[in-house]
Amino acid sequence: MIAHELVHLKLDAEARTVEFLKSELLKFSIYSFLFNFFSLIGILLFHLTEDVSILVDLDLESLVMSLSLFLLILSIAIGLEPDVRTLSFREMRANFIASLVAGGRWMREALSKIYGVKEFKYTGRRLKDISSPEISLKDLIFPSMKRHPEVNDRAFITHLADALLTEGLRVSKVLDDRSLLKVLLRAFPADRLYMAAKAAELVKRGIISMNDLREAGFKLEEIFSLLVVLDMENLLEAEKSF
Repeated sequence: MIAHELVHLKLDAEARTVEFLKSELLKFSIYSFLFNFFSLIGILLFHLTEDVSILVDLDLESLVMSLSLFLLILSIAIGLEPDVRTLSFREMRANFIASLVAGGRWMREALSKIYGVKEFKYTGRRLKDISSPEISLKDLIFPSMKRHPEVNDRAFITHLADALLTEGLRVSKVLDDRSLLKVLLRAFPADRLYMAAKAAELVKRGIISMNDLREAGFKLEEIFSLLVVLDMENLLEAEKSF
């Protein structure tokens, strides 16, 4: 579990900070708007029976400054871009990398103690369903910090890591070279796109092993992204791998 949190610190600290700031700034901007709105309504109602000319004496400068602050905070909140990957993706990535480093068996024992689960269920688990990197417009505007995967999904990821470390993960061959490369490009950042070609060579063998990935120079986070992309294209035979 410590390894899991260390992965978050290394890979997700910036994303979590942005999500927290975005959420809090949006709340503050809403409160600011409501304060300005009801203050203005209250002042207008108070002076409704008075001479209309008295409205000229309102402290318009303070009101304009307050509204400007609201617009500034709102624009900053909207401008803060959360991580392009979902919280579920990052949680599963942390579980996967921690299992590779510390061992899936120990992760499962920790999960069993934390959640009070004696037996995990893996039926119907798909990597693409629990770790999809795609986010909606709602996630961009209001990023959630509470959507954590289920314990069975976490345990499934630990088995996936164990399988990769031992006999390897099976990959089906249903795409031509060009289509496969196009798919694999999505797993790597802009400065590491050349790794897609190396990934394509490994995929063609039908088995992806940790030793091959290490020798090819893949980063641990890239390995997880690679598996997610493969499963999104129905190329990863995860359940047949263990």
